[in-house]
Amino acid sequence: MAALDKSGAGLGDHMSQQSEPLPADWSADNEMQSTTPFDALVDVFQVRQYFNLLLGATDLAGRMLRDAGFVDEVRRAVVTLPFDRRPKVPVSFPPAERHLPGPGSGRLGLVATGGSGALATIIGVVRALEEAGGSISVYSLCSGGALFGFPLAAGLSSQETAELIMGLEPGEYIDVSWRAMARAVPSLGRGWAGILRGDKLERYYRRHLGDLTLGQLHTPAYAPIWNIESNRLEYLGPRTHADLPVARAIRMAVSLPLFLEPVP
Repeated sequence: MAALDKSGAGLGDHMSQQSEPLPADWSADNEMQSTTPFDALVDVFQVRQYFNLLLGATDLAGRMLRDAGFVDEVRRAVVTLPFDRRPKVPVSFPPAERHLPGPGSGRLGLVATGGSGALATIIGVVRALEEAGGSISVYSLCSGGALFGFPLAAGLSSQETAELIMGLEPGEYIDVSWRAMARAVPSLGRGWAGILRGDKLERYYRRHLGDLTLGQLHTPAYAPIWNIESNRLEYLGPRTHADLPVARAIRMAVSLPLFLEPVP
């Protein structure tokens, strides 16, 4: 036991010889202040904020590109330059696949959400059914889906509907309400409802669909709208507004506050 005590004392003496006393003014804050800006930059607790910043910058860049694209479309509709002419792109679907499975028994309904031009996928769905020998029995459309679904419900084939959409030029649907926008400035936006009037869009579809009404559709189709006068949700379709022209129904379905004026 005495040998162990002596060894322990020797170890303690060795350690005290190797260490130096701390300065009288030393504190833990001094050690924290020795960190560099780079240490703060790579702090693990800041990584999430960096990701948020990156995602926010990406979203902002995407919005700016979309806004710039819309502004350019408006400019082309108002002032068309020689190089603005879009070449007519022929619409061609790939050859039909052989031995496609049939649609099965029973009736098929197509339900589409909103999403502007992304809803062109409706045409592809109908094309696939045409090749498989099937058809849609009823359409449920919403917002941008009305641009494609109502012509299909009117009896146009997928090929004809695709050509209808591809033939739509900016000058045929962009009609900026400059007078309403000018009045909105002094009135702080009161009474202003949207950038576009929507008259040209309705005329374009009326030119291709004529005065066909919802009650005359080849396939029943419905679309929700918000009645701002009665402040309630309504549905456009053969059973609710049979005498409403299809072209007007499309315009009403795609009306969007601050973008496309509501239909009077």
